[in-house]
Amino acid sequence: MQTTESKRGSKPRHEPTAVQELLTRGEIVLVDVSPAEEFEVQHIPGSINIPIDQLEELAPELIADRSTPVVTLAADGDSPYAMMGLSGFWALGYTSFAYMSGGKAAWIDAGLPVASLVA
Repeated sequence: MQTTESKRGSKPRHEPTAVQELLTRGEIVLVDVSPAEEFEVQHIPGSINIPIDQLEELAPELIADRSTPVVTLAADGDSPYAMMGLSGFWALGYTSFAYMSGGKAAWIDAGLPVASLVA
């Protein structure tokens, strides 16, 4: 995971297949910054939901170790929400963060699994 580039303004990113590998190996926390309602309908298995408007409150509670590698994502494309998540983690003092290129839509396009909390 890149850290210094985030502080200089570039946006470190990972492709969905790389994120899946990192997630499977337990090397990252995958944070979906979409609203809770969207996360419930469809999310990436193993991801956690921290809606962007609750990031400041929930991130320290759910990811206490600020050196934990975090990858953010939102619903589709290179969403401003995923970028806001990067900025939020940086502002909270996290040291290793990136975003998933293409968001959940790219994950689905790559044929990777999704889950739902609704019947």
